[in-house]
Amino acid sequence: MFNNFAVIILCFFNFMIVFFLIKDYSRKILHCGTFKDGLYSFSSLSDTLPPHALTVVRASYQIWHNKLGHASFPVLQKSISAFTLPVANKRLPVCSDCLLARSSQLSFKTSNHKSINPLDIVHTDVWGPAPILSTSGARYYLCFLDNCTKFIWLFPLKLKFDVKKVFLLFKTSVERQFNRTIKKFNLIGEANIAACLHF
Repeated sequence: MFNNFAVIILCFFNFMIVFFLIKDYSRKILHCGTFKDGLYSFSSLSDTLPPHALTVVRASYQIWHNKLGHASFPVLQKSISAFTLPVANKRLPVCSDCLLARSSQLSFKTSNHKSINPLDIVHTDVWGPAPILSTSGARYYLCFLDNCTKFIWLFPLKLKFDVKKVFLLFKTSVERQFNRTIKKFNLIGEANIAACLHF
């Protein structure tokens, strides 16, 4: 925790037996805290002082917005004025993380794919190439989803043309496991899978 704090406000801590100091890199003392009951505590120099933040560098509104948990603009303004926080750039740009968090997805359209028994409908897709190889060297992933049970099987693949081999192994394995044959495949990435399967 102290490591993150020190990096954020560009300072370092000196821990002594009965107190601690927070200093900036020019060795100027920013805060002096006490050691009491086994804990180093942040305490005001006077009980009459209002709460305050320790800063060395003027941060932008965007940085304060991020550090305060993506607070809304009114809350951010109130916090900055209440604690007299130094601000370099008072323009708050649009925060893409906040936009994503507040957005909602449209509901999916009603599906005509109804299944009562396992393996009535199996959805499948191939994803890849992945920008980074997995620890096993996989660059593609083959996914099967049973519409009835919602079981998911995921197979990492090193090469895309391994899809046919893995598909055949999967088909044999699940048909034996459920003692049923797969009735219908729903190919999600049809161009990807059809090119690999070509029975």
